[in-house]
Amino acid sequence: RIPLLKKIFRFIIPIANYVERNDMTREQRYEEAILDTFDMLSPKYDNPLTVSGVNKTLKEHGVRFNKILSSRPVNVTGEK
Repeated sequence: RIPLLKKIFRFIIPIANYVERNDMTREQRYEEAILDTFDMLSPKYDNPLTVSGVNKTLKEHGVRFNKILSSRPVNVTGEK
């Protein structure tokens, strides 16, 4: 939890870490870290989309783009 080292270790150690999350129990943070670490390290191909790419893809499939929940990673809501 040392500020400078925290930033360095996040790049050196490829493990998702949610120590600062107060909206989850310790068990939930641990489970989320396992799932996110697996997602980060396991894909053979990773082709993330931009917000505009997600919007375009949703429109092509008849989904109305509602709002951006976050842009990194891209999380959006929509209706069909």
